[in-house]
Amino acid sequence: AVLKATRQAIKNMQQFPRYDDRTIYHDIEHKFKATKLQLWARRPGFGCRVAPMIHEVCECIGIQDIAGKIHGSRNPMNVIKATFEALQTQRLPSDLAKARGLRLLDVNHRYYGGIKMPAASKK
Repeated sequence: AVLKATRQAIKNMQQFPRYDDRTIYHDIEHKFKATKLQLWARRPGFGCRVAPMIHEVCECIGIQDIAGKIHGSRNPMNVIKATFEALQTQRLPSDLAKARGLRLLDVNHRYYGGIKMPAASKK
């Protein structure tokens, strides 16, 4: 049974994109049944200031800087399902560039502050 459950878990694994390997790409509002969820991307070092159920999900995914609020039903199962659905609905910069007919570099510059340069090369 353990082996079967492990195989099924590996088969059903999902990837969630992270901006800067620490937070979400943009603010998200998502509704799942009676649960309304708001998630906000935050600056480095902000921490994970969300409900305990969402905090556990974010910790497993590797999201470190996020804030969030739950409105409506706080049923734990619905909150977790809403969190997973909300994180899957993120729009990536490559999707935005394709939809707007722009280059990825332009989208990164406009929405995410451009390319970060190393401190040694700034003058």
